[in-house]
Amino acid sequence: MRKWISLVLSIFSIHFAYAFQTLLYVDERAAKNSSEVASVLSQLQANQNKITILAASVYAVDETGKISGGLAKPLAKWAAQAQIKMMPVLVNKEFNSTLLGKFLANPIAQEHTIKKILAICEKHHYYGLQLDFENFPSDDKDQYAAFVVALAEKMHAQHFVLSVTVQPPSVTENMPKPDAQWFLKNSPWGYDYAKLAQACDFITVMAYDDHNSETTPGAIAPANWVRAVIKSLLTVIPAEKFSLGVPVYSGHWRSGGEEEGYHSYRQALTYANAENLLKQYNVTAQWQAQAKVNYAVFEHDYMNEYVFIEDAAAFRAKYDLAKQYHLRGISIWQLGFEDPQIWPILPSSTSKIKAA
Repeated sequence: MRKWISLVLSIFSIHFAYAFQTLLYVDERAAKNSSEVASVLSQLQANQNKITILAASVYAVDETGKISGGLAKPLAKWAAQAQIKMMPVLVNKEFNSTLLGKFLANPIAQEHTIKKILAICEKHHYYGLQLDFENFPSDDKDQYAAFVVALAEKMHAQHFVLSVTVQPPSVTENMPKPDAQWFLKNSPWGYDYAKLAQACDFITVMAYDDHNSETTPGAIAPANWVRAVIKSLLTVIPAEKFSLGVPVYSGHWRSGGEEEGYHSYRQALTYANAENLLKQYNVTAQWQAQAKVNYAVFEHDYMNEYVFIEDAAAFRAKYDLAKQYHLRGISIWQLGFEDPQIWPILPSSTSKIKAA
């Protein structure tokens, strides 16, 4: 009997080894010498009990391995006082694929970067660091995974946490699990999802921009598509390492004229700007049930324009999916764009993560 009790308690402890984690992104407004730090702090302080990790996108690395940038001291000081884990984001410079390819082909540059990352984390007492490397060729998939594995080994040895961002692939929910795992490992996208998941403490899946300037107008993160992304990637990323990227910016699609080639393009909007746009054109948003998002269509200069609003209702749909699939948590992109009513939806972060 005792053996069965021990087994049940063991399973229970594994499943609940982590509390729901809310990671919040802040852009370059959080960088040192930024003139907008006071505004950022004001927004953060109002909801600090809802934030587990603050991820400030303030560092960049070039093809030689040189890291530039830094976090504003007032923000670092506030996070420490508020007991919010600070995990800055390191991007590849300008998201330039050519420069990133050179970096991934240069072991010396990578070694220099790893040493610098460790020094930065130790100096500033960061919780860890998130890599946001984008736009690299699929040929560099193995090199990127090898770099992440090497970095993770060094960071874990010094008790720092490492996470990475990934873009979602084409969904594989209708494939048998072995086929889905093979496809995700050998897909043309630049990620070996399984190897990254094994090396890192968690992965932020950027489940947004399903509709963008290169597509027809539509929801930025339709709930039915997000669900399919989750189901696909859960075959290679364990739920306890899966942080769902959730957008809080809205989208406004307009069509360019003859000079722009009659091309439809999207502009990101804050929730407040989206609401003002509806008032300006005297239109009422409608609920799109499948995508779980409010949208509106109106005429301007004899052409239709579209607004898809990532408001609290749309946010709730994605939050519920993260809970339904027992994911580690969510990663919110980004502070300043949100509908204020998202904050009551989020749990308090007073219960700290027990395991990385």
